[in-house]
Amino acid sequence: MEERVERILAAFGDPEVAHSDVLHALAHIARRYMEVVMAPDAVGFHRLIIAEGVRFPELARSFYQFGRDRTYAHLAGMLFVWRERGLIRLDDPQLAAVQFFDAVSGDLHRRAMAGIIPKNLRAAIQRSIDHAVQVFWNGIRVDRPGV
Repeated sequence: MEERVERILAAFGDPEVAHSDVLHALAHIARRYMEVVMAPDAVGFHRLIIAEGVRFPELARSFYQFGRDRTYAHLAGMLFVWRERGLIRLDDPQLAAVQFFDAVSGDLHRRAMAGIIPKNLRAAIQRSIDHAVQVFWNGIRVDRPGV
């Protein structure tokens, strides 16, 4: 689990991301996230956590604490910095980070957990990323209409 999280978090520290514009950085982070969470073994592990989390609550807590929560916190930190620099408008970076990753993976990941994989998974992943990043960006960009 830690190795997977480190692969996702590597996108946050990548010089390409750190020195790029916010929209490009979000797309890069979303791609790395989906590469990791949509891998067949990761989907299987998540199924196991969901199925056995009630019987083994420490396992479920660890999964979130060392996995998803760390990933969310890193993005929240970036969102906070971007907000402080005036690059985005956003009230709650922590909640926004969770919602961003949920939008990126959303229905596609839930279906994969149920064993429903699209014929062209790569295209479905890219479509999910593109749409989620654009919708999220439209909500946080400084120059958004009506603000």
